[in-house]
Amino acid sequence: MRPKPRPSLLAVDAPRVVLAYDRTDGADIALDAIARMPWPNETRIRIVGIRDAHLRFLRPLADAVLLAELEEDVADAAQRLRSELPAGIAVEEHAFRGRAVTGIAAEADTLAADLVVVGSRNRGPTRSTLFGSVGREIVAACERPVLVARRQSMDRVLLAHDGSDASRRAVRMLGSWPIFAGASVKMFSVADLAFRGRDQSDPYRRDVRRDGSHRSWRSRGALAGSPRTRRTGK
Repeated sequence: MRPKPRPSLLAVDAPRVVLAYDRTDGADIALDAIARMPWPNETRIRIVGIRDAHLRFLRPLADAVLLAELEEDVADAAQRLRSELPAGIAVEEHAFRGRAVTGIAAEADTLAADLVVVGSRNRGPTRSTLFGSVGREIVAACERPVLVARRQSMDRVLLAHDGSDASRRAVRMLGSWPIFAGASVKMFSVADLAFRGRDQSDPYRRDVRRDGSHRSWRSRGALAGSPRTRRTGK
């Protein structure tokens, strides 16, 4: 019997993408990055805006006004994206009340998204430690690849591999999706210090090394803790 082929995103002809939008500069950068990517025909992009629900009970009038403003901003973002993308790409919009992290993860599940895109607030390590990072929480909550867009162009990509199915899908995505063709990609992985003494046969290191040498890449593997820069699309 032939072994079953490893799941691959090479067969994804019409990607489904969720973009988290919150009216910040980082969200606009993520929107511009999506607008510049060469998406294939029949791609579905859903722009999601979520209003924190706690004001609904404390200040209901203010909450209603802020939700209406968010709905208008999400609609404007969707219209802006439609004007910049080819007609064969569907742009959807959805604004609602809820918690940002769980709401975005739920939207990704509902759409069966291949990719979740969020903007970066560029708080830096100190502010992120004190106030938390929504992007980091979304990465932890979503079982799908998450792209944190810091720039409008995708010429440089930092790929974090934690041994999960989502990170393996991200490896195949970067190596096979045309929108990342020509991007310089650095993959890294950080292992818990408790496992520092393990040898090269450790399953976690083996998974990272295997994915780093996946056929989608044009150069050979990378070990956990040993970043390698490689260029796709050659």
